Amino acid sequence: MRIALLLAILLLCALLALAQEKNVPLKQQMRLAWPAGAAAVPQEWLVCGEFPLPVAAEKDASVALLGLRNDYLQGRGGEAVIRPNAGMSHKRPNGTVTAWRAFTPSGDTLYFSSAFYTHPSENVVWYAYTTLHRAKAGKAALAVNSNG
Repeated sequence: MRIALLLAILLLCALLALAQEKNVPLKQQMRLAWPAGAAAVPQEWLVCGEFPLPVAAEKDASVALLGLRNDYLQGRGGEAVIRPNAGMSHKRPNGTVTAWRAFTPSGDTLYFSSAFYTHPSENVVWYAYTTLHRAKAGKAALAVNSNG
């Protein structure tokens, strides 16, 4: 979920950068919508999960917040440095194992509910990884959305 959020933020930044290059006032840039297919969308992903979130033991902590504090990929270097490949496995806190697998979204959006349709979707952490290839250096944006 954190990776998806990061990807969405990056896409949004790129789209805003494109709007700035066209000298659109900042106030209007924030209102710009883009049509489907207006930007390159990663179609090859690796996904891994689900990792159950811990029960909220702290009085003011939500279950989701506690889950975001955990780096479930520590055994392979952690979230910040991992470069996964299909089949790379991770041990869950309960001792079971999950592995990265290839996933291709059916459209321009990666829905975890589609990638993990047979798995629990409440109070869990999922990871997604992709590599963006660019012909030349420049500004880019990546939009991320979450329903929870």
